[in-house]
Amino acid sequence: MKWTDSTGKVTMYTSGAGFTAGTKTLIISSHGALRGTTFGKPYPCVIKFALPKGGALIAGLIDVIKGNVTDSEISLGGQKQQDDYNISHYEHDPTSLQIQNALAGNTNYDVLVLEPGKHMTLSTLLSWLNQWNLKYPGILCIFCRVKGGEYFTVHGKKSKSVQQLNMQQVMATAIALELKAKGKAT
Repeated sequence: MKWTDSTGKVTMYTSGAGFTAGTKTLIISSHGALRGTTFGKPYPCVIKFALPKGGALIAGLIDVIKGNVTDSEISLGGQKQQDDYNISHYEHDPTSLQIQNALAGNTNYDVLVLEPGKHMTLSTLLSWLNQWNLKYPGILCIFCRVKGGEYFTVHGKKSKSVQQLNMQQVMATAIALELKAKGKAT
């Protein structure tokens, strides 16, 4: 299933009949650059990255969906301040049909891409997800994390140990979000 928001900035994909965050991880595919500012997350979630801060990522969205590229940085900080990023359309993303085909039968991920010519900040996007009640416990950012002209190139890869640690955080966050939705936690 494919959905584009009313502003025409973002398009989301899921393998199901509708969007429910549950225990899924949302993959955000875009260009990215550090803003030099921070923000507090609008809801509990684990933000994961496919490369270290300061890196320029070489990885394809389909490789991430297939599990050939995973998060490679341990997410720390809980609800504390998070680095903010300018994010924009990534012209090398696969076509809509290719994304939908890659997600077919995949219950672990939903995908979000920015439309051509569109840009925003990661903090704004998380606020929108919160407003749309799409509170994904895990968010995997597959965008560059450069600031200015200084960066190093990182080829996307699997990192089982980091992926396992982050998955534990995501599952704990998913349980907390579920309890909060049922009014059993604050």
